[in-house]
Parts: sequence; structure tokens; C-alpha cells
Amino acid sequence: MNKEMRIFIFPWMVGCFGFLTLYYIIISQQWNIKHLLSYVRWDVLIWVGAVIMLGNYMKTHGSEFEALIKSIGLDPHTFVGMLFISAIGFIASFLMGSSGKFVAIAVLMSQVFGQQYFLWFFAIDFAGYLLSPTHKCVMIGNRYFGTPVSTYYKALGAWGALLISGTNEKSICGGERNTTNNRMELLAVIKALEIIKQPSEIKIYTDSTYVQKGITEWIHVWKRNHWKNSSKKIIKNIDLWQRLDELASTHSIEWLWVKGHAGHDGNEKADQLANQGVDNLFKES
Repeated sequence: MNKEMRIFIFPWMVGCFGFLTLYYIIISQQWNIKHLLSYVRWDVLIWVGAVIMLGNYMKTHGSEFEALIKSIGLDPHTFVGMLFISAIGFIASFLMGSSGKFVAIAVLMSQVFGQQYFLWFFAIDFAGYLLSPTHKCVMIGNRYFGTPVSTYYKALGAWGALLISGTNEKSICGGERNTTNNRMELLAVIKALEIIKQPSEIKIYTDSTYVQKGITEWIHVWKRNHWKNSSKKIIKNIDLWQRLDELASTHSIEWLWVKGHAGHDGNEKADQLANQGVDNLFKES
């Protein structure tokens, strides 16, 4: 007689490293003053100082400088002039990729061409900063923790699963870089089913409609169409869907959707396991 097993699945994606960066700064350096001072961006302070000095210089020599910039076609009062000026700020912010420097550039340009244009310069330079391949949210880990820059351009994902059979429980979790939320949702179920060696009656609880509907509804159409979607293209995550289909075929499974973060005990535990998967991933970095 087959035992009924219940599996709770929860994916977890990380899109922002700010909190974890602060955590590592506080915990790993243990508030050592020398180490904490090393986090000060002295280059940014120099930039700010230079902007202030240059701005004061512009105020005292405003008429001379205004005549100079007009003579070389950088008149902000004309469309072409403003377009050219904005392009300079955008390119400079893009190349530097620094939050401190893009603000300094915006301030400098507003001091040079008029403070009434500050919001415009700020918006243009901010866009250049966001699109920069050397975005400073990425560079923090490289500068202070020696993490390769390429690592931070890969999405970080983790999964957790709780298996229950009678009074027995087993917890598993893991994570990957360069992944997606949907892949983590699928991988959680796959890893759980790989543990079950004998054909069984299983209830799988997941807060992912992608998994629940995919395995109960969409997969039948995909298989008839040779794993292609309605656009005649190979479905995404085909490797995981084929593996899940293979594992599921050996069991009698009831796929149950539960709302995430709604107090469901098994789902909450799976959530905690996913968080553990993220922690483990960072420890391996």
C-alpha cells in the first residue's frame, strides 16, 4: 500500500542586494573603524569638492563663461544646444556608472548652464547611470568583497521544499545563479520528487500557478505539439518540464495550489527553506 506524501514548494528570487550588502558590511567587518572607513568613496568626495569649487568659480566668472559656451554652440536656450549638452551628461554618466558621480555631473551642469535645468539634467544623467554596465550596485561586491562583476549580472534564485510522510519530515533547499523564478519553481518540485524512489500517492502544494497549471493543463498541449507553444516555438524551460513529466509519470499526484504568504503552515516552512537556500548560495560565493 502506497503512503500518501505531501510536498510544499516555495520559490524565492532576489532582485536587490542592498540589504545583504549592508549585512555583510556590519557583520563581516565587526564595526572595525579602519574597515568601515575603507567603505568611504573618497573619489566621490573629491568629485563633490571639485563640483563645489567649480560652481563657485562659475558664479564669479558667470558672464565670461556664458559667452564662451555660447560661442561653441552650447547654448541651453536653443533646442540643439540643450540636446548636445544633455548628450554630454548622459554619456558621462553612462561611462562612469556611479550614483555619486552622476549626481555630481547633474549638479555641475546645472551650475554651468543654469540651476533651472537641474531636474532635467538629473533625469538625463540618472538614465545614463542606470543603463551603465558598471552600475555601482554591481561594483560594491567587486570592490569590497572581491566578487567578479559578471556574477552580479546573473539573477539569483533559490527554492525550498518540505516533504511530509506521516510523522516524518524532510527539508531540502538550494539555489542557482543566472536563473529565473519559473525555473526555481520547477526545480523545487523536481528535487522533491527525485527523493521519492517508489511509486506513491502524493499531494503537492505549491503557490505557483505556473507549475500547477503547467503540469495539469498546458503540458498535454505542449506534448502533442512536440513541446512547442501556440507560437510554434519551443517552450521555455523545456529541460525541466521534460524532467518533471518523467518523474510525475511514476506517481499518482494531486497538484494543489495554495496562496503564498497566507499563513499556510507547510508553505511558510517552504518559504523559510528558500531563504536558507539563498544564505547557502551566498556562503558559497
